[in-house]
Amino acid sequence: MTGTIHSVTIVGSGYMGNQIALQCAAHGKPVWMHDVREEAIESSRRTDFPGFLDRMIEDGRADAGQRQAILDRVQSTTDLARAVAEAELVIEAVREDIDVKRDAFGQLDEICLPHTILATNSSAIRIARIESATSRADRVLNAHFVQPVWKHPFVELMRGTATSDETLEAVRAFMT
Repeated sequence: MTGTIHSVTIVGSGYMGNQIALQCAAHGKPVWMHDVREEAIESSRRTDFPGFLDRMIEDGRADAGQRQAILDRVQSTTDLARAVAEAELVIEAVREDIDVKRDAFGQLDEICLPHTILATNSSAIRIARIESATSRADRVLNAHFVQPVWKHPFVELMRGTATSDETLEAVRAFMT
């Protein structure tokens, strides 16, 4: 990782995952959205993305003229390997369950590119409890968004026990 993040994958298409994906897309980033359930992805596409994006536009946080382009920047799949194939940053937003998160991080560690940074959106589970599920603790951290994401333009970044300065700075630059 040389510092600049261009591609991002969001794992978990729930309430927060959808908002994070749209926030990234509204700022010009190509986004892959992953969920294990096809019906969750369909709900995101049909209802959640358009609804959240309308609220972003109403609040002056997205350009109405870019509405379709923003939606088009988000691709969705149930195939995790496809979703993370080119990701430089993966933001996990699955349910707040340590076992589910550790399982997700273990899978991501195996299939992501070696330089890919793995982040959790968790506010309740410290990254130190998750990072040992990977072989890349230097590229793992918490990146906690606050809802609604577009109204709170900040992200809490928290290091794990081995998060490198390079990782922290790359994610900080991306979030900025």
